[in-house]
Amino acid sequence: MPGINDDHIKLLLFPFSLEGSTTNWLNSHPHHSLTTWEEVKDKFLNQFFLESRVEAIKERIVNFKHAPTESLFDAWERYKTLLRSCPCHGYNQFMKILMLMNGTTNNHRRMINASAGGSYLNKTTTQVKTIIEDLTASDRIVETNRSNPPKGTYELKCSI
Repeated sequence: MPGINDDHIKLLLFPFSLEGSTTNWLNSHPHHSLTTWEEVKDKFLNQFFLESRVEAIKERIVNFKHAPTESLFDAWERYKTLLRSCPCHGYNQFMKILMLMNGTTNNHRRMINASAGGSYLNKTTTQVKTIIEDLTASDRIVETNRSNPPKGTYELKCSI
């Protein structure tokens, strides 16, 4: 919106993202006592993301492992969910891609590198994310087709 900065929009919309104890927490503050987005964010994270919890999730992010039988789509979705579960992890885009790639299977790493035209390290993080999104979209289509085979009776004819 022209003339309104992003922080003000976040401040206005934040209450609509809350429910239960988080809503109670916000309502426990006097009206207009939280006036900046940074203040709201810092107080919220300090209340609901204790250091021990943040460190435990950060360890799971760093040690992310793609299960051998897991599709690239499922691993990517699980990794993104893990990142979202700790908004204060502090990892930049490059580190997030690097940790994902270090934890993915050799076959999927080769597939991503092939799609990158060599090494994913020669691409920007935005380009790598686009490659992964494209691969997972096609991966999801293949998985859906495998899980919903056409029904009916098939007749095979052989001639000897």
